[in-house]
Amino acid sequence: SVIPSRAFHCLAPLVGHLAVALVKPGYHLPHCPIFRSPLCLSGGDFEKLLVAIITTHIRYVIVTNQNPLDLETRFFEAARLIRHHADSGEPSWKQLQAAKEKLAELNVDDTAVLQGAKDLVLERPDAVWLMAKLANSKQSTTGEIGMDKANLEHVFPQNPTSAAWPNAASLEPLTWHIGNLTILGEKLNHKAQRKSFTEKRTLYFAKSEIELTKDILNYSQWDERSILQRGTDLTKAIAELWPSL
Repeated sequence: SVIPSRAFHCLAPLVGHLAVALVKPGYHLPHCPIFRSPLCLSGGDFEKLLVAIITTHIRYVIVTNQNPLDLETRFFEAARLIRHHADSGEPSWKQLQAAKEKLAELNVDDTAVLQGAKDLVLERPDAVWLMAKLANSKQSTTGEIGMDKANLEHVFPQNPTSAAWPNAASLEPLTWHIGNLTILGEKLNHKAQRKSFTEKRTLYFAKSEIELTKDILNYSQWDERSILQRGTDLTKAIAELWPSL
């Protein structure tokens, strides 16, 4: 797994309180310097803690748009619990359990996640990370997309022409909605740009090797209803990929 960039700053309180080296955003967890630093938790348990942190961030901040400062507070408290249990001689798994229970105070259940689908408009860093993760969840292991190869594509483009997109006025508020986003290879992404949906669907999406993008072929037109329906489907996938704590 890798860490979404907007969640990275929230790790600082927890990591700093544990007196370990700070992991850089985008690193793959098994190769992070943090695992070569003195930890209260075992390497495996610390990775589980990071998964819990990422899950909480995705559900609480990204999907349901709640205050990220709440997470930062819980991270401080979780770190203190880990240190307390470590100083008391408790094993790593008990330290992890205490930290996860603290994070679970901000748990967002699946019903709330799905309700967030309609208003799930993303910032670019979150969008690139999240869409790449969703895309990879549908790919075979050999077909996974590296974060450096993930080219974000807006089905309805950021700079549409009125000729290609006569319904632009109704779609503009949904430009960064999760339902309007996908991943394309760099070459196809450059060519697709401001094309109409019919052209994109036939000439580019159909040629993509990315299953997430090929799923758009199930839509015959691209309007507000299509974007919101796909957003609901992708939000269901988020709930499955990052299960509730």
